Amino acid sequence: MTSRDMPLFVYRAHVEALAAKRKGEPLYNDSLEHAAIVLQSMLSHAQRSVRLLTGELNKDAYARRGIVDEVKRFVESESHSLQILYENESLAGSDAAAQHPFLKAIEGNNHVELRHVPQRLQSRYACHFMLVDGDSYRFEPDKEKFGAVAAFGDEDGGKNLEDLFSTLWDIAGR
Repeated sequence: MTSRDMPLFVYRAHVEALAAKRKGEPLYNDSLEHAAIVLQSMLSHAQRSVRLLTGELNKDAYARRGIVDEVKRFVESESHSLQILYENESLAGSDAAAQHPFLKAIEGNNHVELRHVPQRLQSRYACHFMLVDGDSYRFEPDKEKFGAVAAFGDEDGGKNLEDLFSTLWDIAGR
């Protein structure tokens, strides 16, 4: 049975089993519902860091209660860090947090950093991703679609995304 054929409660259990094992087994997801399940699981299993390259923190996914609750719990720990690179400038507005539950949950937290990816740089990559603890990720190869591959415990894939994120982070900080 493919992930597309699984009822959502079965898919969620499958994702949680892979997250608990953290063996790097690939998991495919191609719908908003699948994306939300994977993102929530990634946040709930994060132990140190979350790095996110996003267009606009799609509200249909990131504003879901489970994700908002998990990110709020994650950033409460002094030993955790959340870094977000975003493309849509509307996330930088003074009222962005008031308009977006995810941003409201992390607002004012000292362990959270956000940077805007300059327009000139956005066309140089085609992907979006969430990277957790350097070895777990949800990777969208086409930032215009929800289709993605995810893995928990894939150190090689995580290293590649870590390198890309660090490069973009440094450029966005200039």
